[in-house]
Amino acid sequence: MNRSLRMDRRYYLGEYRWITLEDEIDDIPQDLVFNVGFITKARYLQLISTELAYRKYKVLVSKVGYGVDLEESIRVLEDIQREELKTLKDFINGEPLNEGKPLEE
Repeated sequence: MNRSLRMDRRYYLGEYRWITLEDEIDDIPQDLVFNVGFITKARYLQLISTELAYRKYKVLVSKVGYGVDLEESIRVLEDIQREELKTLKDFINGEPLNEGKPLEE
């Protein structure tokens, strides 16, 4: 029977606001579940993944901001979404995906 490994992390955003980020690794073979070295590395990878997601969230918020005009924030988010969808479409069409590209600030 395969297992999963899940991690939840909460980050304080200030002014009584929190964000919860989750990471889950599914279908881990049972023999690996009992391998301490594997679980240690997988947990560390989850920690890094949630921290990276939080930092990307902070970059996104800095682009859109809180307390800004709602219509303007929607426009910025739609622009970002359009660019990300274009990247995925290009990848599907055979172009290499540059995952190491940092988010522009």
